[in-house]
Amino acid sequence: MFKISPVPASRPRVTRYGTYIAKTYAQYRKEMCKQVDDLSIKKFTNPIYVETVFYMPIPKSFSIKKRNLLDGTFCDVGGDMDNLLKALWDSLNGHAYTDDKQIVWSQEKKIYSFEPRIEILIKEI
Repeated sequence: MFKISPVPASRPRVTRYGTYIAKTYAQYRKEMCKQVDDLSIKKFTNPIYVETVFYMPIPKSFSIKKRNLLDGTFCDVGGDMDNLLKALWDSLNGHAYTDDKQIVWSQEKKIYSFEPRIEILIKEI
């Protein structure tokens, strides 16, 4: 489990002065790498199955009643699933597995939660 609010991967921005990555995504990658290094994760070398649950923050602009109703329900906002996965899988590259091309099967879901986090299960096939 990673105690970090999920952030979708963003495209690198290109200007005439150079290329840069969005600040929120860069901070997310830095924090994810720190949390991954703190865990002693077995590095997989064979094909793997990944199950991921993204617990997305409930918007603070919603009323307390609506926030309580949404807690634990499926989330349809907060970034595309493929961008959330890209950010997570790139952060785990070289730590939990050699390369994300080893992922041959995955299941994922987004759920609203008062405690934003990412839960991941990795199994060797």
